[in-house]
Amino acid sequence: MRSILCTLLFSLVILGSAAAQNKAAVIKGKVNDSKEQPLPMATVMLLQAADSVLSTFGMTDDKGTFSLPKTSKGKYILQISYLGFQNYQKPIEINGIDETIDVGMVNLEEQSELLSEVVVQGEANPLNIKKTPLNTMRWHSKRSPMRQQKNCSKSSRAWRSMPTAPLKRRERT
Repeated sequence: MRSILCTLLFSLVILGSAAAQNKAAVIKGKVNDSKEQPLPMATVMLLQAADSVLSTFGMTDDKGTFSLPKTSKGKYILQISYLGFQNYQKPIEINGIDETIDVGMVNLEEQSELLSEVVVQGEANPLNIKKTPLNTMRWHSKRSPMRQQKNCSKSSRAWRSMPTAPLKRRERT
């Protein structure tokens, strides 16, 4: 009888500690832009405050709401990010089990960056391939880099120095 009572008491202690470990805090909130429109698919991360190691993460739903379940006791940094917006960070401390922390509505500010002038330069390809039934090719000798060489001033020399390719000669009538 005594061994059954000890086994029963031991089982209750084990089950009680396992149930206590499964209980954890929940962090929830809503993410909007500056015009208070919900931001779906924003990244929500919970980082440990001591060393910024990722503890848990999630994403906002179509309405911009999020919930990070199974968060254990400790000090954290809540970080919310969305493409084209500035990151949001807030320190959070979880003290108890079964605690629900509502961060409320988080409004992210747009992030814009003014870039300097962009200049695109290029040269036309001297070999022009047109997709026709015969797949004809045309060589533009004025655009050729070989024209700038001194020993290839005539187009016949340019033709000879080209890689071999099946070309059809046009008949003049």
